[in-house]
Amino acid sequence: MENLLLWIISAVIAIGVPAAMLTIGKKIMAEMPKIGTWYGYNSKLSLKNEETWKFANDTMAKLWINIGEAMTPAAAIAMLFSFGKDKSTIWSYFYLLILVELVALIYSKISVKNSLKKEFGE
Repeated sequence: MENLLLWIISAVIAIGVPAAMLTIGKKIMAEMPKIGTWYGYNSKLSLKNEETWKFANDTMAKLWINIGEAMTPAAAIAMLFSFGKDKSTIWSYFYLLILVELVALIYSKISVKNSLKKEFGE
């Protein structure tokens, strides 16, 4: 029972992160948030004006949609392989997925930052 609860919580988190990226990316593409809202790509350069804000958030949304579409089913499949296994195996799958998702988040931040600098300068 304890392993099942661990697996459920791990699966929800591991699948939830890329699913949230996909959902937020689609929301931003459907309706651009206003400058400085609590969600969206907020940085000094992106907040400079409407043009930089739209560019940064379009770029981020497209990246997050692509990442979310690839990683949500991949995370679900990976977590299925850990179903019914011991705690150590469940934790291993979970940690690996979270690490990959963290790398994807950092990559998206760096990629948007570099795109902004390339398009608009410092």
